[in-house]
Amino acid sequence: MNKTDSEIASLRNQYHNLIEASSIKDEDALNLAMRCCELTFHIHQRIEYCESRRSQFAIVALSLLAAAVALFATTFSGSMNIGSPLLLTRLTALSLFLTSIITLILYSLQTNFKYPFIEITKTWRWFYHYCVSKKYKPPFLPFERAKRRKEMQVLHLRDMLAYSEKTLKISPKEELEQDLEQLFLVIVNEKYKNLQLTHLRKVISWGLGLSVLIGFVAAISAICTT
Repeated sequence: MNKTDSEIASLRNQYHNLIEASSIKDEDALNLAMRCCELTFHIHQRIEYCESRRSQFAIVALSLLAAAVALFATTFSGSMNIGSPLLLTRLTALSLFLTSIITLILYSLQTNFKYPFIEITKTWRWFYHYCVSKKYKPPFLPFERAKRRKEMQVLHLRDMLAYSEKTLKISPKEELEQDLEQLFLVIVNEKYKNLQLTHLRKVISWGLGLSVLIGFVAAISAICTT
């Protein structure tokens, strides 16, 4: 175990001991856990709003891609001298095209981003990653053999049994520990989503600004050549 892994393990133990060794009463622990749940769902709604904003930027990028293709198609006739309106128009289309492509790639990478905190979080009450077997997953094609279906049914019941046993044995302090960690998890996730939204906004803003500038120069050049 390297130094970083040791620190992670130490911090996890500190978090566990912070709650386990506290003098909080069971009733107070359950009330606090309930309040954590309420905040968790409230913050999750804000995350969904942020996700909808990210989706809007993806739609804008697709619109810019269509505009770039249409604008590029108008430049197939006429001379392409340096400084000519047609060349500048093509550069505008290229700028719009690159803006849209970069935005869509960034959106895709953000959507499939592997968050670092997923590997060190232990919220088994909240997330399948910590309570469902990794063998429990759908096939790539939407059909299964009868034997495979039976295996998944057995695995489902085993996981459900293990989850139920842990839930029945959980103490008020352990429940608070789980819910408090989940609350902080969604708080951090919200920050990631907002920063990802900011990154998309910057790409769109800078790309559109550059495209407008080139388009303005193209318009001025066209006026001067007429």
